[in-house]
Amino acid sequence: MPLLIQEVPATKAPVELLLLADPSEEKIRSYLSRSKCFVASSDAVVVGACVVQPRGKGTHELMSIAVHPFCQKSGYGTVLLKWVIDFFRNSGARQLEVGTGVPPISWTAIRGSQR
Repeated sequence: MPLLIQEVPATKAPVELLLLADPSEEKIRSYLSRSKCFVASSDAVVVGACVVQPRGKGTHELMSIAVHPFCQKSGYGTVLLKWVIDFFRNSGARQLEVGTGVPPISWTAIRGSQR
C-alpha cells in the first residue's frame, strides 16, 4: 500500500504511537513543541510517526520514529525514514543525527548489517 507522509502540528502528534519508541510521555511532550512531527498513513490510518528537532545551523536530531506493531516489517519505517531524510536534505540540512535512549550500536555493527 502506498504511504501518505505529511508534517503535522505537534498538537496532532500520535503520542500513543510514539510511546512505542520512547516510553516516557512526559519526555515526548517535552520535545514535541520544539520539533517537526511527521506521520505516515495508509488508507487514512496512521501507521508510523517520526519526530525531528533542530539542533543548530543545518543540524537536526531524529528524536523518535515508530511504526504500529501490526505494520512492522512491512517497509513502512524505511519509507518514512527515507522521506524524512529527503525532506531535511531538500530544506538545506547538512546533518541528521539519530538520538536514542539505548546504548548506541557500534559503527562496525551498522556497516555489517548493510552488506
